[in-house]
Amino acid sequence: MAYEKKVENDFRSFSKDLKENNIKGVICFHGQEDFLIDWAIEQLVKRYVAPGFEALDYVKVTEDMDVMENLEMATMMSEKRVVVAKGFKGEAPSYDGDNILVLIGDKVKGVKDYSFDRLDVRELYSFISKRLRAKGIDIGRDELAFMVDISGYYNKESGYRLTNFENDIKKLIALCDGEKVTRENISQAMNGDLDTFIFDFIESLSSRNKDKSFRMLDNLLSTGTSFFSLVALITNQFEMMLEILELEQQGMNMAGITKELKIHEFRVKKAYSACKHFTIDRLKEMLINLYDIDTSVKSGNMDQRTALELFIAKI
Repeated sequence: MAYEKKVENDFRSFSKDLKENNIKGVICFHGQEDFLIDWAIEQLVKRYVAPGFEALDYVKVTEDMDVMENLEMATMMSEKRVVVAKGFKGEAPSYDGDNILVLIGDKVKGVKDYSFDRLDVRELYSFISKRLRAKGIDIGRDELAFMVDISGYYNKESGYRLTNFENDIKKLIALCDGEKVTRENISQAMNGDLDTFIFDFIESLSSRNKDKSFRMLDNLLSTGTSFFSLVALITNQFEMMLEILELEQQGMNMAGITKELKIHEFRVKKAYSACKHFTIDRLKEMLINLYDIDTSVKSGNMDQRTALELFIAKI
């Protein structure tokens, strides 16, 4: 299973409050998932604004518009007026009426807020499966895990969101010849970030999570990634980790290390976080193993997959 991780998300509590008609006044939407924020606004409009009156009772305020004037205005035929202010900053306006003002941006003190961040694994699997089933297409659990893995969705630095999943699912539907999704279909449709995937793979190696490392290796090779490109990327990462530890041993701080290596600070910080699991001598041993992998495969003494699997097993 990919990334068994519980992520806080309020879309369920929002759905409950909406069903119980427990939403009014000023509320705040915030979080990384714009897809869910847009969905929540759509649900508010569907629930409270009369069909055909959206132009009157659903308002997206701009900088030149008065928020309170639009909020306090009486509805025409709708149960409630829905006013949305994106990019809101500062203190929430005081209002105790029945209409709804949605502040979208940073978390605002003193109002009911809903955080729309990444879905957890179970919710994400459901998100993907539901959209495929609606088109008569089935997807297995292994294929779901594969899809999530190559997306980089749970990598903290990844910009891959539900909107990206929505678009890639549409491509996947177009590519499917039968009623069941294959890994080949997923590889063709997905635009997974290889650098992000490599960071995750290195993290799993560093934490000695071998089951996850083996699964990720299988997923990565099945996307058609060149074996030698993969070995080169892994080797480069461990060489950077060794350089970081050696420079740190010389008394250099993070800023100095970044300047010395002439590598983006983000990459240095990611490598440094993995360094804590290894000593300098251990990293040297692993690099020797990686150099041997390249030689063994090129000489025909070992096949590609076995070589990398043995490398993982030795960690």
